[in-house]
Amino acid sequence: MADAVRRAAVAYSATLSLDEHETLQQIVDGFTQELREQIDDIITIEKGGLN
Repeated sequence: MADAVRRAAVAYSATLSLDEHETLQQIVDGFTQELREQIDDIITIEKGGLN
């Protein structure tokens, strides 16, 4: 996930002419905030299984 986030920051910053490091930090900050707010149960569409 870290690699995907970094690549997203690079692409997003290049597209919008933003600072890559600031963009990465904003994405990380938003992700962290969302993780802290995870208080609801996860609702799945289908029950998963190994096979």
